[in-house]
Amino acid sequence: YMFLEAMLSAGERLLISYTGRDIRDNSIRPPSPVVSELIEYIDRSFVTGSDGAAKQVSDAITVAHPLQPFSASYFDGTNSELFSYSEEYANAMQGNMQNSYRKGTRFDDPISITEDSPLVSLDAFLRFFANPSRFYLSTRMNVFAGNDYVDFDENEPFGVGGLERYMLTRDVLAMRETGQNDEDIFKVARAAGRLPHGVAADAAVANAIARVDTFLEAHREATAGRTPISRDISIHHSEFSVNGVLHDIFEDTFIAARCGRLRDRDLLNAWIRHLIANTGNATATRLVGLDKNDAATSQTFAQLEDRSSASDLLQPFLEAFQTGRAVPLRVFPATSMAFAKTLVSSEDVDKALQKAKTVWFGNDFGG
Repeated sequence: YMFLEAMLSAGERLLISYTGRDIRDNSIRPPSPVVSELIEYIDRSFVTGSDGAAKQVSDAITVAHPLQPFSASYFDGTNSELFSYSEEYANAMQGNMQNSYRKGTRFDDPISITEDSPLVSLDAFLRFFANPSRFYLSTRMNVFAGNDYVDFDENEPFGVGGLERYMLTRDVLAMRETGQNDEDIFKVARAAGRLPHGVAADAAVANAIARVDTFLEAHREATAGRTPISRDISIHHSEFSVNGVLHDIFEDTFIAARCGRLRDRDLLNAWIRHLIANTGNATATRLVGLDKNDAATSQTFAQLEDRSSASDLLQPFLEAFQTGRAVPLRVFPATSMAFAKTLVSSEDVDKALQKAKTVWFGNDFGG
């Protein structure tokens, strides 16, 4: 009724605006149902052109604006319906259009790294392989894509999944490690304001507590009451050296742990740490976590008795780090692991490539 009243109240012109593209992935977003009905009615009732079949009237009266007010479309004159009165944006766009740099140069051509420090911390080395592109942006361009990005959901949550599930589990783990009981955990989790209402919140917290307790029991079993020690490490490359301290070594076993589902990137991180540890003393590695059913699981890497073998296996990672400091390095652990597993099991390259494509593009079911 309100929409109809607004239409009837219009004098000479009626302007209707809506968000037609998703701000995150630029996918098409339809207008509200009342606007959609109006568009359909216009297309059924009117035509354009002398032959009556030129195009739909809605296309002729609809103007699609770019997402950003400084888009070149407002200033290059290609569309007479798009214009701007912003002198600041106009001057900036004019300077940009006069710039003669070749597209792609910024990331395709290696940059100079001669001024880099030859000393690299172990944390920086491992952080690089967690996300080489993020590392390149932060160290080379001072662009910091932090982990605290918040994606505001447009729908009221009726369950906890994805990032919210992981954050809840992380918070419960922190509280459990400080000795808080179930009642205290429930109170704090509800007060955080990230949970849905009613019994769904209680179920989410109860499941998180169960996951944490399962993980802690698995971690206690892996450490077997042993006292952790730390080991100084120093890895040398012709252009740099990696120095730091490797923690959580229990006698002759390095224990890596994640209170969540073990991802391929976790395996990669544990493997690099395993190689680093074995360049010193023969050390086994055990990665403890949870599987897709929230049951305890682990991955074990055996000791490398020969230190030279560990150094040889580590060499490609050192070379990759050196390359990734000059250009963004393409590292995709999940896709690569899918390809490798399928190739080993089937010995069919085409099948392995298809599996890798499935992991890369995903699907509507989270796969």
